[in-house]
Amino acid sequence: MHRMTDKVQQEHNRNTICNKTGVGKWTAHPDATGDTQGVQCDEFPFAATQESGGIPTPVVNGGICAQLFAQKQDDGTWRLFDDDGYDPPTWKEICGRASMPGKQNGDAGRGPGLSGFFTKARVQNGGAFYMEVPQMEGCNPDDVCVIRP
Repeated sequence: MHRMTDKVQQEHNRNTICNKTGVGKWTAHPDATGDTQGVQCDEFPFAATQESGGIPTPVVNGGICAQLFAQKQDDGTWRLFDDDGYDPPTWKEICGRASMPGKQNGDAGRGPGLSGFFTKARVQNGGAFYMEVPQMEGCNPDDVCVIRP
């Protein structure tokens, strides 16, 4: 991916993918696990990247994204489920959005999250970076993929 520092464009990207009104609006899944900040919409690719679903012309709202929700399991693991309030994912979508715990969503972007990574790794505007999620490598989206804390 490539870092994009334009704050106005980042906000546009978030609002496009996590639109709360109009066609394809995001609605929190009732079974998503919330936290002290409730349930929020989280988008991927990140709003602060040039690959964000909010940038390509064809994406007019997040309704075309893969729709998921996060739920904490009794054993402490987290699972992502298809949000059946939308069409099932084809896994060819150029973007995804999910109902996530609000504090986790915020922390992923601020502090030690993505913003902290950009600073520590000195990734400049337009700079390329690779994202790796070891727990998900090789996971087939049709299977259950469990991330352990």
